Amino acid sequence: MASASGRNEPCRVLDDFVCDAIPGASVPQTGPAGRGESAPVRVVEELVVDLAGHAAANGTAPNGGGRVCIRIAGNTDIPALLALRAKGYRVWLDYWKVEDPKSPWHPYMPDYQAEKDGGYFSATSPVELLGLVALWETRGDNWKFQKGEPDILDELTNSAKTFDKDGNEIPDE
Repeated sequence: MASASGRNEPCRVLDDFVCDAIPGASVPQTGPAGRGESAPVRVVEELVVDLAGHAAANGTAPNGGGRVCIRIAGNTDIPALLALRAKGYRVWLDYWKVEDPKSPWHPYMPDYQAEKDGGYFSATSPVELLGLVALWETRGDNWKFQKGEPDILDELTNSAKTFDKDGNEIPDE
């Protein structure tokens, strides 16, 4: 349902619901019309995603209700890969065996790769890979930090705010 401002209203689960699915051939036909049926799903607690205290409960973006508000998540991987293909890049995935059981990548580390016109890019996630491509497309072969450029990372780190789990800003100590 669209709101008067043209943005989508937030989705809320108000009651129990049943999820019907068309089963595979090996799934017994237990539900009506020859479909499998899952157990009812109960909402035991309301889930509110609050990006550092900025996203309002009504679903508006932290940028004052602008057109887009994206945070890296599982739903950004495929669009990132599709964006790379749309830009003409060949993309593929390899895995590297990681022996160290304490490594966050154990037992295998993903290696997403892209290539176009002799340029090669590699990252551990599709969104990182798209970011590297954007970095090179924007800055070219001189993509590295150059002498005389502002150290924006220090600027951001020094002005960063810290929030608790409820989105309340924690004052500097």
